[in-house]
Amino acid sequence: MIGFSARFAVRSGACAALLACWPACADAAEPKQSAASAGTTSNEDDIVVTAQKRSENVRDVPLAISAFGGETLAKSNVVQLYDLQRLAPSLRVDLGARADKLRIVIRGVGSSGGTAIEPSVATFLDGVYIPREGATTSAYLDIEAIEVLRGPQGTLFGRNASVGAINLRSAEPGNSMDGRLTAEYGTGERYKLDSFINLPVNDKLSLRFAAMGEIFNGLYINRADGNRVGGVNTLSVRTSAKLALTDRLTDVLRIAYSSKQGNDINNMYALLPDSFPAGGLATYLARFATIGSRDIDLNPFDRKVNEFINDRLDDTRFSATNKLSWESASGFTVNLISAYQDWRNRQTGNYILSTQTQSMIQFGQADSESHSEELQLISPKDLLAGHLSFVGGLYYSHEKLRIGEAFQFKSDLCNLVLRANPLYTSCLAGTNGLATNAQFHQKTDSIAAYGQATIHLVPAVDLTLGARWSQDKKTALLDQQAIIAAGALLVASETVPLTLKEDRPTYRASLSWKPSDKALLFASYTTGFKSGGFNSATSNVRLGQTRKLDPETVKSYEFGLKTSWFDRLLQLDVVAYRMDIANFQDRSFNGLAFVLQNAGDIRNKGVEIDAVLRPAKGLRFNANIAYLDSVFTSYPGGSNLPGLPGTQNLSGKRPTFTPKWSGSIGAEYAGGLGTTGWTWLARSDLSFTTRANIGGVNNADPNTVWPSYALLGGRITVSSSDGKWSGSVFGQNLTDKGYCTSVAYQPFGALLGAIAGGQSALRCNVVGPPRTFGMALSRHF
Repeated sequence: MIGFSARFAVRSGACAALLACWPACADAAEPKQSAASAGTTSNEDDIVVTAQKRSENVRDVPLAISAFGGETLAKSNVVQLYDLQRLAPSLRVDLGARADKLRIVIRGVGSSGGTAIEPSVATFLDGVYIPREGATTSAYLDIEAIEVLRGPQGTLFGRNASVGAINLRSAEPGNSMDGRLTAEYGTGERYKLDSFINLPVNDKLSLRFAAMGEIFNGLYINRADGNRVGGVNTLSVRTSAKLALTDRLTDVLRIAYSSKQGNDINNMYALLPDSFPAGGLATYLARFATIGSRDIDLNPFDRKVNEFINDRLDDTRFSATNKLSWESASGFTVNLISAYQDWRNRQTGNYILSTQTQSMIQFGQADSESHSEELQLISPKDLLAGHLSFVGGLYYSHEKLRIGEAFQFKSDLCNLVLRANPLYTSCLAGTNGLATNAQFHQKTDSIAAYGQATIHLVPAVDLTLGARWSQDKKTALLDQQAIIAAGALLVASETVPLTLKEDRPTYRASLSWKPSDKALLFASYTTGFKSGGFNSATSNVRLGQTRKLDPETVKSYEFGLKTSWFDRLLQLDVVAYRMDIANFQDRSFNGLAFVLQNAGDIRNKGVEIDAVLRPAKGLRFNANIAYLDSVFTSYPGGSNLPGLPGTQNLSGKRPTFTPKWSGSIGAEYAGGLGTTGWTWLARSDLSFTTRANIGGVNNADPNTVWPSYALLGGRITVSSSDGKWSGSVFGQNLTDKGYCTSVAYQPFGALLGAIAGGQSALRCNVVGPPRTFGMALSRHF
């Protein structure tokens, strides 16, 4: 056995050495091509990133990281955070049934917005943590680069980056006059203006203004009244100023505001007719016929709905961020990043049961007001004769969160659900006012101290050691009331004060080897921590102090390599990982309301591949592939199948939202238009995901498994010889593939006869966007 282990270690080391050496050896063996003949004049894959709090080429960073510059994002039609999943392996971004319920997942782990817990995947804008998922949708404006960090980022990044982080960087004011105006038209009567202007006032002060306005009437037609639905009008502005106070002291101030108003319908709650138990659909339709709703929407993918819709979304976000930087004569940098954010979301939903008149109205509210301070000390990279560099910092944040939810019952609901129920009279009597009202208030104070040092052991080998200590203090008050007797279907009246104080250290150890400038190998062990929290969801059962959740912790092991071959003809990056997640904080649905709980332990392991091939001048192929093996290692008290009593042991079962394979393949080709000097560029991307359980509950329900699908998009751009004018046509989901990104059980399913034998009727909670087209015209100056 010892001999076998020794041979295995020797062979493994030899293989690693060969892989590391091969790019350099291949470059030496192959005749060199000029950059022009090899098609490698573009350096768009050599993005400068700040993942380790200092500016570095992404090819030199020993992390599982995907980075994209503004040029790549534009060519790939990435115009919002939701689009980023087409480029980054292991990243999934799902829109929610409401604007505040965005779900961000990395390596199969994430959490939905609209709750009091923080996301497992942390999002940052210009180094500032955004506490709530719903607020991230307003942050995408004038973006210069995006970094997607996979795996725990528990050392250098702010709170709760327990399985990954997304770092958005907006463009900073520059020293030259620059600007652009883009006008765009697209499917769904969408009109958009997007612009920026950079103004160097003098050699000390530069200003930058960015703005985007969009009128969008929606992708769907309501057969009930003939109007378009799903539209949102958006306005976003950002003003930035960069001031050189002295030769060594610089200040960058950014102030931003965004507003979204509309009805924000994603064609959700359309029934999936094949999901009904035997005979259940006929019973369901007969029940609806008694109130006059005979034309029930049974096709989520026909771009049509047939229901009463008077929904409203009012979402605003204001932020002010200031970064004060001082660089000493010896090369040390001190940064102070101060930020204030105020996000307010109001939503009214009338679509609960898809009737042609009002059945139930949901009033939703989410407010997050936060303030943060981060002090950083960044050393030069050549301390101790080039053997040491380090980063250290202190962090503080305070957030006030308010979540409100109220329901009003209408007569259709009473007649559909409660006609033979003793609560029927109460329901009818309460249709002119609120049936329930719930308010949740939470304050969170977080402090942390962190440090990371890189020790250059020998010229090609680095050891990185990092640690962070974090402490969270939370106080909350939940007050939920059933105002009428029938409101007890949704809410059990209770007032619960909640408190929590937790602290935890997290660590990182990484060993990297760079035998040449063409290869980098690294191995790391990292821990992640997401503090405990409270279940803010309304419940028809009194939960009291059981609303507390334990912390979610992660242990991660990675081995990766980044290689470049044949004078950059091919770039190939591979990362293999294993993550052990304990006390996973999961959001589930009990048939009437969503609840939060610690859902047990998960083991995720997989492989991620990023590849770029440039076989000829102007021609480029890329592939981002992720393989994921995910399983509950312990979950003895999991939710049972719908309608069945008790719990089930989900140990050994696959969690939701964990496809075995996912990724994208892209191709682009650029060339000239004869002797005119004009140029053109065509790009196409195919993203795919294999079958996965997309249900709102982790209960291994085979009926909530969605089959594999692929989405095709493309863009063609023509630019003038002087670069001042460009025009584009583009499209997404060109094959018009119909798919759901999440499914949910029929509300009040037991009362409507839609549940039998552990099977429940399903609704397409959020439908994936259908085929869309657009065109854009840009003027650069």
